[in-house]
Amino acid sequence: MNKSKKKIKLNRSSVLILTVCVLLFLVMGLITYIKVSELMLEQSKQSGMNLAQTIAAEIDGDEMNRVYAKTDPGYQTILNILNKYRYYTYVKYIYTMRLEDKANLTFVVDGDPDDPADCGEAYTLLDDMLPAFSGEACCDMQVSTDAWGSYYSAYAPVLCKDGSVAGIVGVDIGVDYINSYLKKLMFSLAAICISFAVITVGLYMLFSIELTGKDVLTGLYTYETLVKKGNSLKKHGELVGRTAVLVNIKGFKYINRQYGYDFGNELLKALAKFLREGLIQGEMIARTGNDNFCILVMNERSAAYIARLKQTNPTSIDAAMPDGLPAPVRCGVYTIKEDDTMEQVMGICTVVMNVARNRKKEDIVYYSRETYENILEEGDLLTSYKQAIRNGEFKVFYQPKVDITTNTLCGAEALVRWQKEDRFISPGQFIPLLENEGLITELDFYVFETVCNDIRLWKNQGLTPVPISSNFSKLHLGNPDFAEEIVKTADKWQTEHKYLAVEMTESSGYSDMEALTAFVEQMNKTGIRVNMDDFGTGYSSLSLLGDVEMDTIKIDKSFVDRIFGEKESGANLVSSVIRLIHDMDREVICEGVETIEQVNFLKNTECKLVQGYFFDKPLEHSEFTERLQHPVYER
Repeated sequence: MNKSKKKIKLNRSSVLILTVCVLLFLVMGLITYIKVSELMLEQSKQSGMNLAQTIAAEIDGDEMNRVYAKTDPGYQTILNILNKYRYYTYVKYIYTMRLEDKANLTFVVDGDPDDPADCGEAYTLLDDMLPAFSGEACCDMQVSTDAWGSYYSAYAPVLCKDGSVAGIVGVDIGVDYINSYLKKLMFSLAAICISFAVITVGLYMLFSIELTGKDVLTGLYTYETLVKKGNSLKKHGELVGRTAVLVNIKGFKYINRQYGYDFGNELLKALAKFLREGLIQGEMIARTGNDNFCILVMNERSAAYIARLKQTNPTSIDAAMPDGLPAPVRCGVYTIKEDDTMEQVMGICTVVMNVARNRKKEDIVYYSRETYENILEEGDLLTSYKQAIRNGEFKVFYQPKVDITTNTLCGAEALVRWQKEDRFISPGQFIPLLENEGLITELDFYVFETVCNDIRLWKNQGLTPVPISSNFSKLHLGNPDFAEEIVKTADKWQTEHKYLAVEMTESSGYSDMEALTAFVEQMNKTGIRVNMDDFGTGYSSLSLLGDVEMDTIKIDKSFVDRIFGEKESGANLVSSVIRLIHDMDREVICEGVETIEQVNFLKNTECKLVQGYFFDKPLEHSEFTERLQHPVYER
C-alpha cells in the first residue's frame, strides 16, 4: 500500500498531546530500567552472600587458625573446599583471610588457580568487610571494575567451635552478565517506547481519517464512507439507478517497484483527480484501498463515463510519467439492483474486477450471472483444493502409448482428474486455475508419487510395467532442487528410473532457458527421460529442439489434425516435422490420433509411437492394470 506524502495538519493541542505521550513512554522506560537494574544487582548480592556463608560453614575455624604456610596440614583441606565452588556460575575468585590487626588482613588460602596470593600475603582491611568480622555476612557497597571485568565481593565469617571469628571467606562475583543484560534491556525499552510513540501517532492519524471520512492521500471518500453513504442512498430508494465501477491501475506493483512509492503516490493522486473530474453532482467516488477506486455514476451516464476511462494514459491523467510507460486501468462494472446493499455491490464489483485481472485482452468486464457464478465456483475450488488432496479426490488415469508397428502398448501418460463428490471436474477448469495461483506444483508431485507407487504395485503383481510420463509445470524450474526432488520421490517408492519420464509443456513457453537446460541435463544423468509435450503449439519449438537435449518430442493433436485437413500442405508439414525430429536423433510420438487413416499415414512417415482415442481413452488404475496383462491391441 502506498504511503501518503501529505502530512496530517496537527494543531498545537494535538502536538502537545503527542509530545506528552512520548515523554511519558520515555519516563516509564527509564523508571523500568532503573528498577530492574537495582533488583538484579540486589538479587545477585544476596546470592553471593549465601554462597559465601555456605563455603564458610564447611571450613573449621580452629583449623584455619593453625594455617600460616602452604605446608601446614589444614591448607590443602581449605583449598579443596574452595575448589568445590570455584566453577559456580559467575564466580570469579574465592579466598580466605585473617585479621592481623585493626587495619590489615593476610591471605590464608587463595583459590585463584592461575596466580594465587601467598599464604600470609598482606591485604588492606576494607570498611565493607567489617561486618563479616563481627559474625555477619556482608558485601561490597559498590561494584569494582578492573582489567578482568566488573565484580563485587561478598564476605562471610569462618567460626571456631567457641563461636569466635577465625577469619572470613571472600567470594568475588562477576556482574558483566548483568551489564550485558541491562544493555539489551535498554535497547528493548527504547524500541518499545518508540513503538508506542509510533502507535500513538498512527492511532491519531487513523482517528483523524475516521472523523473526516476522507482518504489522506487523495482526499476522496474512504471505503467505509462510501458504504455508509451508499446504504443511506438505499434507505431513501436512491441507490438503484446507479452503476458501480471499480477501477484499478494495471501493473501498479511494477510501477511502485520500478519507480518508487513517491512516484506511485503522484500517479494515484493524478488518477483520482481524473476520475473525479468526470462526475456530476449526485455521483460519488472513493479510494477503497491501494490503487482501487469505486465510482457510483447514474445509469444513463455510465456508458459515457466508461468510454472516458478507456482514454486513461500518461497524458490524460496529467502525471509526470517516464516516456513510454503506460498506465492503463482495468474495470469491473455492475448495474445496481433494487435489493442490493452497498456491501453486496462492492463484493460483486470485486469479483468482476478479478475477471478483468485474469483476462489479458479485456480490461473492462461487465457483470453477468454466468461470469459471477464461474468466479465463485473457482473460489470454491481453490478453497477446497488442499482438503481434496488430503481426501484423495484427485484420481490418476493412464492414457496408453502404442507402438503402431506391432499394435503393442509401449508406455502411458499420467493424467489427473478431480472427482468432487459425484462429479468429475474438467482438468481444463482446475489446472489453469491452480497454475495461476502457484498451487499446481503440489499436485504435480502428488500425481508423480501415485505413478511411482503404481509401478511398484504392478511389479509386485508380477506384471511388466511400461514407462509412464508425468506432466510438470514450468513453475518447478524456479526450484533449484527440482531434479533432486524428482529423484528422491522415485527412490522413496523404489521405482526404477527406466519406467519414468517427465513431460514439460512446450506451449507454455520458457522464460528461463538456462534453468530448463540445466534441469534436462540433470535428468539425463539419472536415467529418467524428459519429454517435450504439445510440440508445435508455442513459438520457440525449433529453438528448444536445438538447445535442449530432450529424449522424446510429442507432436500436438493440432498438428495431427492437419494430416487430412482442408489444406493439402498439412500432411507435408507433419511429415517434415517428424523427419526433422528423427534427424535430430529424438524419439517422436503423435498424440490425438483418432482414425485408421491417421495411423496409416504415420506408419508411412516412420512415426511408430502414437497416443489417442483410436486405441484407448485414459484408463483408471484397474483398467490400465488389465491392459498391462493384455498389451497387444487387436486392430
